Amino acid sequence: MQELIASVAAAVRFHPLYSYDFNPIENAWALIKTQLRRLALRAAEALREGAERARRAVRPRHCRNWTAHAGYRLK
Repeated sequence: MQELIASVAAAVRFHPLYSYDFNPIENAWALIKTQLRRLALRAAEALREGAERARRAVRPRHCRNWTAHAGYRLK
């Protein structure tokens, strides 16, 4: 597999089996949870609406930055 990857001018990087630092989704969840805590909602419907607002806080630029920070390079 490494030879195939190298044949297309890509690099193989080995990461620990599980590391929060190399998992961009962890950053997304952290932002969503921060937004929800800030809203401090208690009623079920308000919490659902707040969760949707918090989800929309995750922007494409965040995803690009988190992915790059984890060592992934996208074209």
